[in-house]
Amino acid sequence: MKKIIILFCLLPLWTNAELLRLCQESDAEDPKLHHYTVNNITYVGKHAAIAAQALTQLQYQFVIDRLPWKRCTTLVEMGVYTAAIGMGWTAERSEKYVFPPLSSTEAKSPFRLSSINYPIYVHADSQLKWDGTTFNNIKFGIAAPKGYVVEKLLRRMNVLLDTDVGVEAAFGLLINHRLDGLVLTENAGDTLLAQQQPGTIRKLEPYFYSQPTFVAFSKKQHLLGNAEMLQIWQQIAESREAFYQSPD
Repeated sequence: MKKIIILFCLLPLWTNAELLRLCQESDAEDPKLHHYTVNNITYVGKHAAIAAQALTQLQYQFVIDRLPWKRCTTLVEMGVYTAAIGMGWTAERSEKYVFPPLSSTEAKSPFRLSSINYPIYVHADSQLKWDGTTFNNIKFGIAAPKGYVVEKLLRRMNVLLDTDVGVEAAFGLLINHRLDGLVLTENAGDTLLAQQQPGTIRKLEPYFYSQPTFVAFSKKQHLLGNAEMLQIWQQIAESREAFYQSPD
């Protein structure tokens, strides 16, 4: 298990009493993430670690749950959860969730958790073509995790193959020529790609999609005001810098 120990200054004895509930994607959608230790608690993935560091620095009490992404975003929209970790901005989402006020569409937005690329993974002998705008040689369809922005984009392009399997099982569909392509985050896709036999799966160029990701808050939550949310995003910016400077 891989760990990064993130050190903090001694915190004051008081804390924010309200419990914040945050959710992130499940293991089925983003498997084999590294584990990181923040304040003696283990979190899964760099996004959760950065958010946890920021909230700990600001003395919030919080929990982070791993849920299927579509369920996570639905519960945040309903106000059951305070925020979703790792959400990309879209105009549609901005009507349901609160994003940072500056540069939410820019890859280097100051309040981002990170910037994410979404390649298309195909079988090595696939005839699927992608020129950055249009697909050619579609036979079965292209899959993506449910609730992701890329899933909606593929649906609008009428090339989505709607599946209920996790990304590891979807890789199996690629290997068995039952899927034309699979769009994943580059981190998740490359991790799975490294486990395949050489010459089995490859990536297409260019990327299908790229976006910065954020901690996005529910518009129906009542624990945090605008000032508190801004403070959290500002601390995330500092925590992200500290995270990437930590020894790996």
